[in-house]
Amino acid sequence: MNIRRDIILPLTELISGTDIIKQYKLLKGSEYWSRDQIENFQNNKLKELFIHCFKNVVYYQRLFKQYGVDIDSKYMYDEIKKLPILTKKDIIKNYNDLISADYKSRRYTTGATGGSTGEPLKFLFDLKTQSAGWASAFRGFEYVGYNLGDKIYTFSGYSLVKNRKVLSKQFVWERLIMNNYKYSSINVNEEKLFYFYNELVKLNPRIIRGYPSSIYVLAKFIKLHSLKSPKIKCIFSTGEVLLNEYKSLIEEVFNTKVYNGYGAGDGGFNSFECKHQKGMHISEENAYIEIVKNDKVCENNQIGDVIVTSLNNYVFPFIRYKVGDMAYIKDALCDCGRNTKLFGEILGRSGKILYTKQGNPVSPTSLDVIIFKGFNDGDEESVAIYNKIEKFHFEQDNKGDLVIKLKLRENKDFHLFDYLVENFSSVFRESQIKIEFVDEIKAMNSGKEDFITSYFNLYE
Repeated sequence: MNIRRDIILPLTELISGTDIIKQYKLLKGSEYWSRDQIENFQNNKLKELFIHCFKNVVYYQRLFKQYGVDIDSKYMYDEIKKLPILTKKDIIKNYNDLISADYKSRRYTTGATGGSTGEPLKFLFDLKTQSAGWASAFRGFEYVGYNLGDKIYTFSGYSLVKNRKVLSKQFVWERLIMNNYKYSSINVNEEKLFYFYNELVKLNPRIIRGYPSSIYVLAKFIKLHSLKSPKIKCIFSTGEVLLNEYKSLIEEVFNTKVYNGYGAGDGGFNSFECKHQKGMHISEENAYIEIVKNDKVCENNQIGDVIVTSLNNYVFPFIRYKVGDMAYIKDALCDCGRNTKLFGEILGRSGKILYTKQGNPVSPTSLDVIIFKGFNDGDEESVAIYNKIEKFHFEQDNKGDLVIKLKLRENKDFHLFDYLVENFSSVFRESQIKIEFVDEIKAMNSGKEDFITSYFNLYE
């Protein structure tokens, strides 16, 4: 008997109202479906979602009428392509009209993107979406031998290691169910890295999980000081692009495989590598994924914008939502026998590490939390100020000084962001910090939305 899976998780679900176990069983049953089964399932889920939106969501009622969407069609793949792409700007502009009329009858919570593409966003999602996401994660972790209860050492930026009060719902989930011990890679130095290494040895976990840039910093530290690593079953990379140089060093130091993962909480999907590592298996039971370039759906192996339709979120439906990353879907399926589509390379979430003038590494995904006043994303004032930002970009020159470029939703209230100088100065000590308010933040020539530019290579 697995106590966490068979006793603690069911009791937690009874109290919280989630249905992770039910969703997990459904996903395990569909794990080796044929392409026809997957596509029939998606088509039926799209039809149910469209009927719900037609009845309950003002934004889609307008669009369905404007673009001639037929909710009675037998083939919803044709109907969905009639709709325009949903952008973050569209969501902000039509926020209230995107909330389902029956949202009060559903159990829901508020979510937010971490700004990992430089564009913050808040949204709603129901417990079914949350449950399906975790069920899909469990299935994905199991692709490479994970078992619920395997001790996890998470070393990462803020979004994965937020502080939780002891015995809070989040703490019970992370510690009692996931057996997950979290450590923040924000503002690390030599002393802290020794501490994190000693904790790793003491915990002796089966799994390491985190942002690849964070794990890379720890691996580089271990190698530099000729330290020994405990025996690790596998390493899960998430939240950033897994650069080849990071993967190589991490696998060398920990003497195990690094498995890549990609997903978006706002889009309600995730994807994971299996042991064959031919690509990341998309959770197609939870989302319909398109790759689009210049308003046209791409062929397989062609890079474009990741467009996702969440099949579960009825409170705040995301239909043809532009996540902000670029990727391609592989032409071939995996050798493992699973017939879900595979993501190839993911672009858009920079893995570039910044360094302070003291040589301390700063993970790119740590930068988002530093934007919050008082480093607090749970404070109403901090969140209100943060939500005034449409887009941001960090530029570090060859001397280590930093320019923070902000594109605001409205060109006013500039004084509210004076605190950023103090926030960033506390991390980038002795660096000059400058704030620039701009009308546009351009993408790179490749179209990639990279929110970091750095010319400070002294410690690389």
